[in-house]
Amino acid sequence: MTKKIPFKIQYKPDFSVIGIFCPAKDYRLCWILNHELKYDFQHFGTFQYKNPGSENAESFNIFEYSNEVLFLRVFMLNNKNDNTVLFKSPPQLDYLMLIQSGDSRYNIENTIKALRKIPLINAAYHLDNKLGKNSDEVLYDLELFIADVDNSAKHGS
Repeated sequence: MTKKIPFKIQYKPDFSVIGIFCPAKDYRLCWILNHELKYDFQHFGTFQYKNPGSENAESFNIFEYSNEVLFLRVFMLNNKNDNTVLFKSPPQLDYLMLIQSGDSRYNIENTIKALRKIPLINAAYHLDNKLGKNSDEVLYDLELFIADVDNSAKHGS
């Protein structure tokens, strides 16, 4: 008798995730972060995601800040649109700051402390592994989207 062994691929995101609770619109929040933290967020694209059980894909704005000297890339992802949310947990989460850093000296806690000092931001928390059951799927799709946009930019299309 043959034994069936389930095949499951464990996905580990390439991001550190900070959850931001802030009532401001995405472009306003990015402007504030540019001013307060000396970032340079630019609109990166619109991420399309279809929640399981949903008929249509929903659109979520993404902004990017890149610092090649520090080997740092930061994405600001809107968690909400008019119809749905990407991550239901934690409740009322407005934005995700996704950080890719190739520098071991980068300290996410310093970024969280700086975010918490901004008056418009109600709260900021480190959220790795705290985004709920579909987080790996969403973050995987997001990484594919980012790679696709990067690839398109390299080839000029």
